[in-house]
Amino acid sequence: MDFHKQALLLGLVESLKRQSLPADRMRVHNALFLLQETISVDVSFDFIYNNGPCSPEADTELQRMKTYDAITAQPVLGVGMVFQPGHNAGWLEHKYSLDDRERSAIDFICDFIASTALSDGEHDPIKLDRLATILWILQRLRVQEAAAVIKRLDTLKPQVPAVAVVVAQQEVRLVDELIQKAGEYKDGKARRATPAE
Repeated sequence: MDFHKQALLLGLVESLKRQSLPADRMRVHNALFLLQETISVDVSFDFIYNNGPCSPEADTELQRMKTYDAITAQPVLGVGMVFQPGHNAGWLEHKYSLDDRERSAIDFICDFIASTALSDGEHDPIKLDRLATILWILQRLRVQEAAAVIKRLDTLKPQVPAVAVVVAQQEVRLVDELIQKAGEYKDGKARRATPAE
């Protein structure tokens, strides 16, 4: 068991909850990917692309956390299984306490996720998944030009209704802004220097 990784996952679950966002599997994986790719944290999870960035390693740690009640998972209609801090969350926090920088980084990412709400205040998990996929394209596939990113997004997400080019361009810019702000957040060490056109 890796208590540092579990503490990060618990921190994400708690921060999403504070933002009134359900901490379902997709949201946790996307938040973890955004955190890891934009702000260097001392722990890294292996990610693969399987209909979006996902970490089998994170799934394993979440399952382990459920076995000793650090988190629970309850079904929520229209969302799926949603993680909540369990009765032994405090024990995990005592076993491995995240430092202020890690907590602040987690909150930074969850604030970003909350800021992507639709105009009516609803949170669109499909939009978050597209944003995480755009980050995958930029960081892992090293595609930099906006039109090429959008084309690759359509290739990787064929099951998602095609978004208008204007919306996709806005989402690429939004991810660029996240990378830029994360770079400023971590003292100018942004991983991506050139914004998309």
